[in-house]
Amino acid sequence: MQGATQKKYIPRAAGSAVRAARPSRSGATKAKRKIAFGQYRSMGAALLKVLLVVVLVGGCGAAFWYVDPQAKIREFTHRPIKEVQVEGAFQFISAEALQQQIELYVQGSFLQLELADLKSQLEKNPWIDTASIARVWPDKLNVRVVEQQPIAQWGKKVF
Repeated sequence: MQGATQKKYIPRAAGSAVRAARPSRSGATKAKRKIAFGQYRSMGAALLKVLLVVVLVGGCGAAFWYVDPQAKIREFTHRPIKEVQVEGAFQFISAEALQQQIELYVQGSFLQLELADLKSQLEKNPWIDTASIARVWPDKLNVRVVEQQPIAQWGKKVF
């Protein structure tokens, strides 16, 4: 029988008796169980990872507190507008008049300027057909104006 498992016969010494299993003892004579440290190895690795995360988050928080990145962001976003460029073909309205009208709105910072309000204010002028306004980084405002074209003339006035 090649594939079958066979029981091995172990001869016993003469006079040896088979002991019956005894119930375990209680109290001081009970055998002490050995502590297996292998089961705590994974807990130690997890504790080390948690400690590393706490140290990293604390370090980032301290760096954030010390460096104050909000001040650096405010430095770039709250820049005043230094130049206003007005473009267009001006026949019936002067560029200086538009420049004065725009200067009333350009009191805040680069990002606080409400472009839609400025555009609607410029387009209220009857000689302005369309106005387009664009921010140009870091501190420039570009205004393009298209004038209305008159369709009739009565005497010296154009309509």
